[in-house]
Amino acid sequence: MLDALRSTFSALDKWRDRLANAAAPPEWSALGELDRAWPYVPPTQMALVGLCTAREHLHAIRRLIDSKELFPSATSTLARAALVGAAQTVWCLEYADQVERLRRSLTLVREDYRNHKRFGDYVLDDSNAAEPEPTAADDVARLEGRLDAVERLLDFLGGAAPHKLTNHIIPIASAATEGDEQVQGRRQHALAPAIGFGSRPAGGGVVESYPQDTDGKKKASFLYNATRSLFEQAGFTYHPEQGLTPFRDAQDGSLDPRPERGRGRSDEHERSG
Repeated sequence: MLDALRSTFSALDKWRDRLANAAAPPEWSALGELDRAWPYVPPTQMALVGLCTAREHLHAIRRLIDSKELFPSATSTLARAALVGAAQTVWCLEYADQVERLRRSLTLVREDYRNHKRFGDYVLDDSNAAEPEPTAADDVARLEGRLDAVERLLDFLGGAAPHKLTNHIIPIASAATEGDEQVQGRRQHALAPAIGFGSRPAGGGVVESYPQDTDGKKKASFLYNATRSLFEQAGFTYHPEQGLTPFRDAQDGSLDPRPERGRGRSDEHERSG
C-alpha cells in the first residue's frame, strides 16, 4: 500500500512545477472566453485553486508518510480535501459545451460568494464583540452586488448546475478522468463479495440490485448503482415484463423459480445462491 502511494510522489513534483508556472490562457482560446464572461473570479483561476488545493493536501499526506507517522482521521481529511479540489476543477471544465462550463463555474462562484456573505454578516452583526474594519460594510455591500449579478447570470444560463459532491461533482469527475473500463472494474470487484454471500452452501439468500440502463451514455449515478450490463455479465437475470422474479438453487443443483414478489420495477435484477 505504501509503495503504491510512494509511486505517485514524482507526479506531485511535476504538478508543483506545472502549477507554479501556469500561465493565463490566451484571450482567443476557449478558456480565455470563459474568463472574460466573469473576470472577477475567472474560471481558470478557480481551476488552478482547485488543483493547487489538491496538490498541497496530497503533499501533506506525503510528508506524513515520509515521517512514518500517520494519523487515520487527519489523513482521511487531507485526502478528502484533495479529492474535492481536483474533482471540482474537472467537473467545471470536462464538458465541451462552453455554456455548461460557465454555468458550472458560476455555480461554484455563487457558493463561494454565499459563504463569504455569511461571514460578512457575522462580522457586522451587533452581537459580535470584535470591532469590524471601517470598510467592512462597503465590502459586504460590494459582495452582495456580485452575488446578485452571478444569480441573474445563472438564471439566464438555465439556473445553477446540480452540484452535490457525492451525487454530481465527484462521480462526473471520476468518469471523465478514469474511463468506463476502470470504473466498471471497480464495480466488478465490489460486486464479487455479494455474489459469494448469496451463493454460499448455507444459503445466503437473495442478492438484489437496482442498476441503470445507461444506453452507452455516461451518467453520474452509475458509479454508485453500476449498470445493467455489469450485473448481467455476473449472472443476474433481467425481467422487463414481470419486474422481479427471483430464483434460488434447488437441492439437486437446478434452478427453481420462487413465487414472484411483484415489486413492479422493470430495472431490478436478482441473483441468489
